[in-house]
Amino acid sequence: ETQTPEIKWWDGVKQSRVQEYLDSGWQRPPTHCSTGNPHAGTDVVYKLSVSTNHDWYDAVSACQSFGDGVTLARIFCDGEQDFLRSLAVYSSRGSKPAWLGGTQDSEGNWVWVDSDGSNDILIESQGGWNIDWYSGQPDNSGGNEDCMEINRFTNDNMNDLPCTAEPRGFWCEKRFYH
Repeated sequence: ETQTPEIKWWDGVKQSRVQEYLDSGWQRPPTHCSTGNPHAGTDVVYKLSVSTNHDWYDAVSACQSFGDGVTLARIFCDGEQDFLRSLAVYSSRGSKPAWLGGTQDSEGNWVWVDSDGSNDILIESQGGWNIDWYSGQPDNSGGNEDCMEINRFTNDNMNDLPCTAEPRGFWCEKRFYH
């Protein structure tokens, strides 16, 4: 006899909410983090904005303007990192960089910005994996490279640069918890 798994009411609600985002152009990684990191949630969708370029602070505000807990993209496992890299936007000069939600705090730690404005989720050593920085990065060149971008170099790794650097596109994310 086959057993039907018990469906809890929030499973259907979560799936319909995820579907709303997917229907409006957001993208979902093919696999979800299984690192056990509670910040990863139970599902995530991403949206790339390249039509308007922003500095990092404007990108934070643009993502938060969606409401519903949307923030600049954070990465909690290799699957998410690989997914964002696979969606790199390329031009004749190579990949086009885009802002992510990583920033350096006043103590020099790399943290993720959250939708509530807090920056207290450490980036390194989350569930046994690390951000794939470009060789020699982050280097805080000039003493003011406090924000993270993806796709700066040909291998689509992460780079640090000033938060007010030349405007670029950005990734937003919406995480679901349940």
